[in-house]
Amino acid sequence: MKRFRVLVAVPSGGHNARMFLGGVAKYASTRDDWDTRFILGREDDPPENELARERFDGAIVAMRDADDAIVAPGAPVIHFWPGPAAATDYAGEMPPRLPDDPRHRIVADEVRTGILAASYFLERGFRHFAFAGGLQSGVWSDVREASFVAALGKAGYPCDVYPYGGRNAPRLFTHASREDTRTCKWLKALPKPVAVFTAYDRRGEQILRCCRQIGLAVPQEVAVLGMDNDETICWSSSPPLSSIAQNLDEVGARAAHGLDRLMRGWKPQGGILILRTMASHVVTRASTDIRLDNGSVLVERARALMADAATPVPTVAELAKRLRVSERLLRLRFRQCLGKSPHEALAEMRLDRAKRLVAETTATLSEIAVECGYADASHLSKAFSAAIGKSPLAFRLAGENAR
Repeated sequence: MKRFRVLVAVPSGGHNARMFLGGVAKYASTRDDWDTRFILGREDDPPENELARERFDGAIVAMRDADDAIVAPGAPVIHFWPGPAAATDYAGEMPPRLPDDPRHRIVADEVRTGILAASYFLERGFRHFAFAGGLQSGVWSDVREASFVAALGKAGYPCDVYPYGGRNAPRLFTHASREDTRTCKWLKALPKPVAVFTAYDRRGEQILRCCRQIGLAVPQEVAVLGMDNDETICWSSSPPLSSIAQNLDEVGARAAHGLDRLMRGWKPQGGILILRTMASHVVTRASTDIRLDNGSVLVERARALMADAATPVPTVAELAKRLRVSERLLRLRFRQCLGKSPHEALAEMRLDRAKRLVAETTATLSEIAVECGYADASHLSKAFSAAIGKSPLAFRLAGENAR
């Protein structure tokens, strides 16, 4: 029985490579006639002349240019991720055109990525969207951005894009934390609630860190979705990061199966074997675990009642009674949609109305207190002092002096 000497040379330092290699290894374990040499990183790198002596019958490699000396003449080589397109060729089109390449290869199909991310957020009721590109320049980030923006555009929604990511990222990358200041400023300016899709999981972790720094509630104000589903990063993020998983283990097994057929003389259609990695599903964790559409109508009705000066709402219990729902359901929907309780929202609206009346009218504090739902002028004064550090009269005087 002929035995096939197979080389698998894909550095295993990244999550994606490890997933891919797992699929290759599982298939290889089923082949009794394979002698497989895995070279997974620097510690495994043998001298070139040693590889040349083995004269492999086939290989799966992540080298830019595989050395012909490492395989027997005419032996098949499958290249792992030479790229979705050459950076100099890519101009934002969807799908990106593949460069002319005579090699058997595995490429990334990012069209499904944007469709899956956009559909996921839309189904959860979001209407504001943003994309945070990679902090190192790379065509893969630009393709994911274009895919997401295009999918949202077809659904009728615009998308904010972080202006210093992907193709606009610094050429010399130092550390994500150096970018926190600009990222925080960008996040503050986005309309809320907003759904942010990030080019990769580490970028998603950085977005979550920035949300904590500036006090943005996740997922109520900012929902964050990563890419690649690196569980080490996702579970160590705070809160745990939702992410899109890819079919890398499946493609690894298919690549190994394809190599096996090529070594046995199979000719693929067109003469070149092209396999595609792609987004497979979203793994939901706490960073996106919210559905705005479930409670948004109820919350808007509640806010309209709160804002109606003709029929002031004295308590949350009274608000729930007028809406004909339980207090528990009302609290749940407010937390889901606004990240705050009905009591907190009611207190904010009362205070905002009281501030306008204090600043813009000559009404007495007692009159304003009654109109805004406070028990008396004393309660109004306490609410003012706690929120803005001034009494109502001092606030009115400051406004008059400004005019």
